[in-house]
Amino acid sequence: MAKAATTGAAAAGAGLMKNTASSSAFRCLLKWLVLLAFILLAAHCLYSAVYSAWVSAGAAGQYHQGWVRWAAGQVCYALASFSFGLGLFRGIQTFPGATGGSAALIVLGALLALAPYVGGLVLIDGCLDRGGSWNRATLQCSDE
Repeated sequence: MAKAATTGAAAAGAGLMKNTASSSAFRCLLKWLVLLAFILLAAHCLYSAVYSAWVSAGAAGQYHQGWVRWAAGQVCYALASFSFGLGLFRGIQTFPGATGGSAALIVLGALLALAPYVGGLVLIDGCLDRGGSWNRATLQCSDE
């Protein structure tokens, strides 16, 4: 009888160990896939930033400032994506007890993602306060 109880407990323990190992493998795979996805998104944003900077450095046109602002925003989005990816990479392995470092990286990513939007609002507000009109297509103020 005692041997049967011990065997049952050992079998339950082995099942728990197998479930834990499966969960650990799933978390490992998930954290690498999430990191890869955010790195690819960051690479796409950096490509867009480089292209925008290249266009803005071309022949002097009327949209130079718009392209420069777009490039700066894309750099912020790339850094935000990389920060989110690293924060989630670190947080997935320790979930549900996230560490302070992973939370700080996620918050930093959120701030970087909001920076171009807030910067645009500040530019629009300054333009309207001076009596100009904001042109969304060129991302510039018209003081006409």
